[in-house]
Amino acid sequence: MHSLMIMTSSQKNIRLEALNMVKQARYADGQKSFEATYKDGEANGKWTVWYEYENGQKKEEGTYKDGEKDGKWTDWWDNGKKRYEKTYKDGTYNYDGPSTYWYENEKKLHST
Repeated sequence: MHSLMIMTSSQKNIRLEALNMVKQARYADGQKSFEATYKDGEANGKWTVWYEYENGQKKEEGTYKDGEKDGKWTDWWDNGKKRYEKTYKDGTYNYDGPSTYWYENEKKLHST
């Protein structure tokens, strides 16, 4: 038995918008919590997370590809200084890729 589903063009556009979008969440005070790009229903593109109660200070930012962390990711201390930059490949930390870690006072801890 075969089934056939007929959609109007407006219904199709609604479905596409649900699969390809930028999602946002906010803390109770209205400040952004995170913002993420989705394609075909999976995280795909820029992903940003903010600290709560830190005047919009970023906590983490990077890119997803096909639902997995991919490329450079940056994390910040709550004082706004970089905590680390490291590289992911297909959702796994890339030990062979470049990475840098900093103390909270901006002094470099480690770099590869």
